[in-house]
Amino acid sequence: MGTKKTAMVLNSNASLQGLRNTKTIVLAALLGIILLVIPVLMIFIDPIFVLAKFKLRITKGSVLYELMKHETETARLEIHLFNATNAERFLRGEDQKLRVQEVGPFVYQEYRSHEEIDLDLETGVLRFIPRFRAEFVEEKSVGRPEETMLVVPHVPYISMTSFFSSYPSMIKSLYSMLIWQLSPEPFMSIDVHKYLWGYQDKVIQMCKNLIPGVMYYDSLAIFDTLYDRKADYKMEMDITLQNKFQVRRVMKKLREKSWNSSDLVQTKYVFQDTYEGAAFPPQMTPQMSLNTYRPGVCKTLGWEYAGRKRMKLGADTFLYRLTNKTFGNTRLCDSKGLCPHGAIDLSSCYLGLPIAITMPHLIDVDSEFQQRVDGLVPDKEKYLNYIEIEPKIGLTVETSVSLQLNLLLGDMRFMPDLAKFSDMLLPLAHAKMTLPELPAATKNSLTLLYVTGPQILLGLEIASALLGLALLVYSLALLRRDWSRRRDPARYFDDRLKGKVRAELPLIS
Repeated sequence: MGTKKTAMVLNSNASLQGLRNTKTIVLAALLGIILLVIPVLMIFIDPIFVLAKFKLRITKGSVLYELMKHETETARLEIHLFNATNAERFLRGEDQKLRVQEVGPFVYQEYRSHEEIDLDLETGVLRFIPRFRAEFVEEKSVGRPEETMLVVPHVPYISMTSFFSSYPSMIKSLYSMLIWQLSPEPFMSIDVHKYLWGYQDKVIQMCKNLIPGVMYYDSLAIFDTLYDRKADYKMEMDITLQNKFQVRRVMKKLREKSWNSSDLVQTKYVFQDTYEGAAFPPQMTPQMSLNTYRPGVCKTLGWEYAGRKRMKLGADTFLYRLTNKTFGNTRLCDSKGLCPHGAIDLSSCYLGLPIAITMPHLIDVDSEFQQRVDGLVPDKEKYLNYIEIEPKIGLTVETSVSLQLNLLLGDMRFMPDLAKFSDMLLPLAHAKMTLPELPAATKNSLTLLYVTGPQILLGLEIASALLGLALLVYSLALLRRDWSRRRDPARYFDDRLKGKVRAELPLIS
């Protein structure tokens, strides 16, 4: 009777044990398969890249959005100016060419902040007004700007004379009579600080009175014109994944009302495939069109893919260089005639003033313009323009842009003292712009993306695969044991029963 009761208990326990074994087998096999699939999925889905995209999204509270609320260090500018060494002899006609000497660098660190930040998630754009300021970096410069004197062209006088050179004879005669009352000189001696940041000039004041509402500059100093503090540039930037950081349009609005209008003057610029140059969309390809824009300049620079470059971290970056079409103008200039090859006419950006940019020392400019100036050293290898971009997340790793500011002058023979400057590309200064070294946090992110992260992922993938394989082996072992029990239940029952009976026998009879 005791043996029969024991058998019934064992049989019931065996059923429960079989049910538990089945659940264990299924769970172990399912978990093993999941752990084996995870490494395969990681081949197609990079979790570190997904995390990087999440961290670099633009939304309220995100890293980039909060960063825009603070002033950040941006470009470093190295300015070289051209000092005229034979000004008097050139004006008297004793020297047929103007001789210049490069003086510099004068280095400035640029800082940027933003105002009126407006995030529009529905249309996928971010609107803001950028603000710039620059601080002098004395230890990187050849001297203090306030203490360095130069002999330079009288830019306001020469520019305004070229501006009126295309007007009818009556207007040119009126301009001549007014300008002679001021007795301006074609060249002037001035310190570098004033030349860069501005100075009071009688020619500018006269022209503001002569053409009110059109001329709004207080001076034509290089930085004063570049930063254009009389206007606001409201930018609209794309924040969607595919076109991230792309500049859609820019609205330029003067801060002062025009003399004949109660409204502020506005100018709208629309761009395509254009970026500011610090960041680009993720997952870039060599086929992407690339242009860069800087507030204050209404035209863009075109870039083309030039190959790959190996980073110290082991990853490849995309290398872009200025396209040949950037300076290869074959159309009419904004201000005069056919543009010289190698120059970009910016007069439409600056109220018709004859401003043009070229490569430093008139590199690749038509020889007839190069031959008008002595002292230039057009060395292509010294002034390379490039952008190096990490294509996976669209981060700019390194940038170097060297450009020269010139006056693209018209026929000024109606002013005898400026006749020698007629149809001349007059060099004023050239600047090299570089981005600062990547901050430690960015370097750590790249290290995580390309070095530490892949190593950690590889370890996790191996561990996941081994654990998954072990669970599958374990589930197979349980399945084999369960299959054996089901195939020969009597033997399993006898073994269990003997064990149970043996356990119930007294140790001492």
